[in-house]
Amino acid sequence: MNSTVAYFIIIIAMIIGFALIIYFNYNQGWLDNILNELIKPQKEDKDKIEEEKQAGRDQFGIMSIYPSAEQEQMWNAKWDDNNSRALGKKQKDPLDRSFLIGSAGTPKVTINGNGTATVNGSSPRMNVFGKWTNVEITIYVKYSSPEDLKSVSIHGRSNHHKDCGFGGYTVRFGGIKDDDGGISWIKKEPLHGIYSDRIGSVDYSIPVNEWVGLKAIVRNIDGGKKVSVEGYVDDKMTRTGRMLDGNNSNNNGGQWKKILHAIDDGTWPGMGQEKEDKEIMKECVRKGDNISSNIYKPFTRTAEAIWLRTNDAEDVKYKWFSVREIN
Repeated sequence: MNSTVAYFIIIIAMIIGFALIIYFNYNQGWLDNILNELIKPQKEDKDKIEEEKQAGRDQFGIMSIYPSAEQEQMWNAKWDDNNSRALGKKQKDPLDRSFLIGSAGTPKVTINGNGTATVNGSSPRMNVFGKWTNVEITIYVKYSSPEDLKSVSIHGRSNHHKDCGFGGYTVRFGGIKDDDGGISWIKKEPLHGIYSDRIGSVDYSIPVNEWVGLKAIVRNIDGGKKVSVEGYVDDKMTRTGRMLDGNNSNNNGGQWKKILHAIDDGTWPGMGQEKEDKEIMKECVRKGDNISSNIYKPFTRTAEAIWLRTNDAEDVKYKWFSVREIN
């Protein structure tokens, strides 16, 4: 190789080197982007594992949002025992004495014995009795057409079944064609027939013909002075190829998204101003949970029930129903 060719190669190499330096100066994030793409999945996996360790999973393998209480009270639906049975108004499940169908509407709940229950009626209520204070309530729902479901509401910390008892904190998930246009919201019912305004309304409706997870969480905060109410959904399984039709396929624990959150600090509006409200309050003075003395006050005490209401149900299916006492 003569000196001219060698000199030419050196010049070309220098030009390329300078070009690369200029390019990298103007694109400083290129290496970071590559490394992030390699490291990010590993970091997300580690974060997910750590999250699962802290919160845990329920009996069905569904991921929890909050860890269970040390002296844990838990209820899980006993619907996978190969025993089919139909329950109507005011009937207890003969195989689960904590599970009772309410008296309102025209309820029919068929426990299919394969892990699912089919619900029909205008406003069937499924009650779970125990001693419930801070709770995480989880259930999966599926309906086949927009006309088959108006809404699902989950009621935590409730003595609704008792005369002048605290009605409960409600997390409501709208259907596609319900009267509110698919709106989801939180409310408080201090006494049966008295309701707060909707708190934290969002435009969310339960998708049709998909298994969708719903969670309601009611827990005391700020040293027991306030009540935090949260609503979560898991509606990603069919869109990622994971189906819930098999009993052992639980979407890897769920992909939970918080859509509702409100804190009862004693200022929720809308209660006690109407004539009917005042009549109810007068009737309940020093009765039941003694709510009439201050209906705005957060209800931080232990209650006897949680319940789930399905409005205008036509063959609505449920599975993986659980209630846990949480920290």
